[in-house]
Amino acid sequence: MFWKFVGVGALVVLAFDTAAALASARFGFSYSFAIVGSILIYSSIGFLAFRQWGLGRALAATILVQIVDSTLGWYISWKIGPGALPPDQAIPSVFVATFVFVIVFAAFFGLVGSALARVIYGPTNPGA
Repeated sequence: MFWKFVGVGALVVLAFDTAAALASARFGFSYSFAIVGSILIYSSIGFLAFRQWGLGRALAATILVQIVDSTLGWYISWKIGPGALPPDQAIPSVFVATFVFVIVFAAFFGLVGSALARVIYGPTNPGA
């Protein structure tokens, strides 16, 4: 069930990336505004996974979905247009720094969602 959850999360984030990139390219707004949707997605993953499996799996799910987002999602937005870096910035160190940053970003908002689930529903009983 955990891997199905991660798979659905990955599909959601890829659909969101595609829609945001297409909308940004079509309507000319900054792709960076899509961060609001990303915050909601990663917080929701943390919230839902915490309720089902506890904190460890909530963080794992969030990070695994972010790995898909920061690879395939970035590729999709790059191909559509707004995710592309200027040629002088498309260097390995920028990719690595960005990858590390977005993993920390997703983990943080996964924790926010988990904390919210903990406050609302109390501690989980994973495996019960």
